[in-house]
Amino acid sequence: MRITRARQPIRTLVLSLICLLSCTACGAGSNQKNTITRIPVGQIDCGIIMTQLSGQITDPTALKSENCFAAAFANCAPATLTFTAESVAAGRIHTMKISSIAGKCVITDVMQQYLAPHPTVNAGTITCIQLTQQKPGIWITGCSDSSSFLIPIPTT
Repeated sequence: MRITRARQPIRTLVLSLICLLSCTACGAGSNQKNTITRIPVGQIDCGIIMTQLSGQITDPTALKSENCFAAAFANCAPATLTFTAESVAAGRIHTMKISSIAGKCVITDVMQQYLAPHPTVNAGTITCIQLTQQKPGIWITGCSDSSSFLIPIPTT
């Protein structure tokens, strides 16, 4: 089904409202401070997901963030999601943004990494063209550096 330009803002608004309703609890119960983040009009902020040192996600609201990002990708709606994978002394931060480039839905992933006691450094930017939501979580694949990664579902 092809959507005309006149319907695109309506579709984005409807998707924004759906994600807003499904993500109202994002961050609830976590150690994050409640702050108001201003995002560009039409941009959906799906939240922040963090793994524990075990590699598992224990925050049950993370599933709402994953669903928000997957729904945005399915509709190629502009959205952001931050995913942090931690271990004892190292970690990687993925700041992902969905956009449409030349009519294709693309995830731009700005990566940072850290290794204690050193500060966080830029690890590069890649683009990925596939997102699959399955039982283990969200698979981000088809990346420009031939990588792929999993954002696991919460284990609560």
